Amino acid sequence: MTILIRPKLSSYYYVPLLFLACFPRHTIATPLQIYPSPIAVEITQPTITRFHMDINGFLWIGTQQGLYKFEGNEVVKFGGSSDKGGKLKSSDIRGIAEQKNGKIVIATFGQGIYEFLPEASDFKPIKSERALELQDLHQILDDYFIAVSKSGIKTINLSYGNKNDWLTHQLSNANIVDVVDSIRIDSQKTLLATEDSLLLVSTISNTISKHSLILSEEDVTAIALSDSSELFISTSKSRLYRFGTTDYKLQTSLDLSNYNVSNISDLLHLNDELWIATDDGVFLASRDLKIKEHLNQSNSQLSNNHITRLFYDGKILFVGSFNGLDQILPSTITSFNRLNSNVDNDVLAFAMSSDKRLWVGTYNGVYIYDEKSGQHDHIVNFVDNDLPDSRVTTLAIHGDELWIGLAKDGVHKLDILSGRIQSFSDSNDADLEVTKILSTSKGRVYISTYKNGVYKVQENELIQVPSDGENSFNHLFESQKGRIFATTERKLFMLNLPEKKFEQIDLDFGMHRENPILLSMAESKEGQLLLGTKSHGIYLLEEAPGVGETVQVKHFSDDRVLKSSTIYGMVRDAESNIWCSTQNGIFKISRDGQIIFRLTKLDGLQGNDFNYGAYFLDDAGYMYFGGVNGYSRLNSDQRRPSTVSSPILINKIRLSHSKQLRFGEISRLETLELSHSDRSFALVINLLDYQNPRANQYTHILEGLDRDWTEASTNNVVAYTNLDPGSYIFRARGANAAGVWSDNEVRLRIVVLPPWWRTWWAFGTYGVLAVFILWMMMRTYRSHLLKEEALRIAQEMHDAADRAQDDLQESQEYQDELVSAVSQHNLATLDLISKCLEDIECNDSSQVKILGHIKALELLEKCYFFQDGELVADMHSYVDGLTNYLLTQTTVDPATITTINRVTRETLAAHVASPLAVILYELLHNAMAHAFGPASSANFIEISLNIVREPAEDPILDLIVADDGVGDRSAVGDSRSGSGLEVVGSLAASLGARYNTRTNNGNGYTAQLRLTLPGH
Repeated sequence: MTILIRPKLSSYYYVPLLFLACFPRHTIATPLQIYPSPIAVEITQPTITRFHMDINGFLWIGTQQGLYKFEGNEVVKFGGSSDKGGKLKSSDIRGIAEQKNGKIVIATFGQGIYEFLPEASDFKPIKSERALELQDLHQILDDYFIAVSKSGIKTINLSYGNKNDWLTHQLSNANIVDVVDSIRIDSQKTLLATEDSLLLVSTISNTISKHSLILSEEDVTAIALSDSSELFISTSKSRLYRFGTTDYKLQTSLDLSNYNVSNISDLLHLNDELWIATDDGVFLASRDLKIKEHLNQSNSQLSNNHITRLFYDGKILFVGSFNGLDQILPSTITSFNRLNSNVDNDVLAFAMSSDKRLWVGTYNGVYIYDEKSGQHDHIVNFVDNDLPDSRVTTLAIHGDELWIGLAKDGVHKLDILSGRIQSFSDSNDADLEVTKILSTSKGRVYISTYKNGVYKVQENELIQVPSDGENSFNHLFESQKGRIFATTERKLFMLNLPEKKFEQIDLDFGMHRENPILLSMAESKEGQLLLGTKSHGIYLLEEAPGVGETVQVKHFSDDRVLKSSTIYGMVRDAESNIWCSTQNGIFKISRDGQIIFRLTKLDGLQGNDFNYGAYFLDDAGYMYFGGVNGYSRLNSDQRRPSTVSSPILINKIRLSHSKQLRFGEISRLETLELSHSDRSFALVINLLDYQNPRANQYTHILEGLDRDWTEASTNNVVAYTNLDPGSYIFRARGANAAGVWSDNEVRLRIVVLPPWWRTWWAFGTYGVLAVFILWMMMRTYRSHLLKEEALRIAQEMHDAADRAQDDLQESQEYQDELVSAVSQHNLATLDLISKCLEDIECNDSSQVKILGHIKALELLEKCYFFQDGELVADMHSYVDGLTNYLLTQTTVDPATITTINRVTRETLAAHVASPLAVILYELLHNAMAHAFGPASSANFIEISLNIVREPAEDPILDLIVADDGVGDRSAVGDSRSGSGLEVVGSLAASLGARYNTRTNNGNGYTAQLRLTLPGH
């Protein structure tokens, strides 16, 4: 059946088709620059099997001994002997594809299917097909694949659910035994190629449409779909066919077996051209299958003729072979060398004659370039006599004459019309070492030499021009105003025409050491001189130099790279830009000193290093620069070689303690939070440009720390140590090897958390502690003040108490002295009374009673003392003294009488104690005098005096005197009831006390007195 295929271009499934638009269609020395890829040095086994670029821009390359993942200039290898800890055991990679979620799926030879786990940066097996020696892996839908082996195909459905079961069923019904190639037309259609048919898989209708190809004993090996509804098919017999996709009719064919090709391994269609990978290099064919280029090891730097895979990443065409990885770039630069145009590789000089022929001076003589053939002819083929030295150092055209300077054998003039050569020499030195020949606008020829100074050609003779004793000159230059300059290694001279000699111009480079070595000269449109130096870049003379004057010079450009470059030659184009050849490529510099771009070997130059003096600008605007690998020709309107920028990203963050974050984690980060222990870290940034990743440049800034962007450099690891806590914004940009800066920049917010002792809650705690400590200090201080004040007051009170005590003591002593004095006076008075009474005649009993009362009062006087401001008596002591006195007066043996003193220790007021003393005397005297008989051997008297207190009542004094006297109570009744007891009753009545007595049936006598003590 006929299949209608309308390819839909998608940026996701189709790489941009601008690559070959830049390729010139007809060149002699090809502008297709093919050379070993710089990333090939990372691949240990050079047999390339597969390519794949994932959605992040990482390049995956499969080989027969491992899988490589390129992340800019970072590379990770999986499988093989170097991946000892990885789970990818097989080294032979036979297919690479990508799921919808971005996970990589690979097919291996003999070990099955693996899936990549970004978080672990390792693979895990998902289909163990060890019995199958897998040869390829084709992606049919987003999560649906076909693995191909010698024994057939194996479907791999990694989608969820059963939505793709229809595809498995229809593939089984189609009885497909092999798939040799596939093309994802868009997200809904895929074209499969078997050895003899084409199948269109459509998810729109959930169908598979098959179309058989009628090929004569040929099997399909590869297919390519153009953007013009055309399909290219290669076969096992090295043939190519172009089919229309509407009717599948053959339109054109090409048999590459005529080019010694026995195998076509891959096809790649870009724009209107078809790239063909074969076992004899790479072919480039037009849409109608006409061969335009054939690149192999014989005419290019291709690493091997047996090509395995082709891959285009949007800027670079990668060529994988059995023995390496190469890349092809478009270029408008044409480079010439021995291999492609028969010119010696060591080129030192150029000149162009009036007939527009280019003359090239090399270390192997002079060559003429033939534009028609694209080849170079050596002048020995058409001149009458050869040059004595093949080492040509300089060339100059003067009319129809080519002046040739040699490294050792002087100057020679070639008549271009006749082919005759004339030699010139100094009569003093035939071996002139010529450094520069200058043909001026005024028709004069000047020649600078090493060791012999400068010569002027006059009437076919060399006339030496004086130069202040300097002899070794390396360069000559004529300004726009016709002034002639000459340079030695470190000095600048100008020709003084009236004086006919070169005079030195003093240059002030602002250096503390000697001036830099001068190598070349040029002039700006405004007439300012430019000096090219060794390792110091370009210097500018801002003012017109004058002889004998010191001229200030300054750097023409502030670019760090250019200021350290060696300037071998300078050319000014029509737009006043300066092109200079250096040891690191060719720089295009604007008139204000800004680098516009830099060209290198990767852009098509003969190499990165150039020869001194080997530069030239012709009338058509072409510039020529020579080096040790030939020379390069480029137009002065040469544009930047690559204008497509590449993305930049952070693919790794290295933290402390050997911890690191990988791209899968970083891509999901909005903010990177770092603990205090992780505040020293490094970010690995990468520009995903694979032209020359090691030459990619980076610049970055950490907002919050840096003031400005760093100078661009190839260092892609940005390390920070001991960042202070806070919030930062990291920004980075990148430029590829051609100097094209990325359109985007990578940004990451970084928050460094403070240590726990600097967190808000820690500061809150500090505040609380500070307030508490301050409060405690204030409290302690206040307590101290209060204590001091209390101690002061206590001391004052103590002092006052001491003074009061002293005063009280003094008062007490005074009172005691007063009481003692009064008592002595009373005692003396009572003693006097007692003596007087002894002299008075009265009955004995009355006298004894009176004397007893006086004695009682004397004893009481001894028990008086002041207490609380009043006179009180100690009645307990009084009773002791009274009983001792009365025992001396008793009629019985005192030893037989026992007195028991139970009188309270509580003192009594003097007005109560005095009558009570008399009462006690009477009661005790009565007991001792009358209670005991002579025959009694044991007699007791008990005296009890207590103050009884009841709540809400006045205290009561309770006095009891009891004895155990025996005898006839009636016989002694009179006596006991005599005047002494009457006195007791009388005193009790005067006191208001209740007094009573009682006997115990003749065995004792008790007298009791109860007295109320108001206010006591």
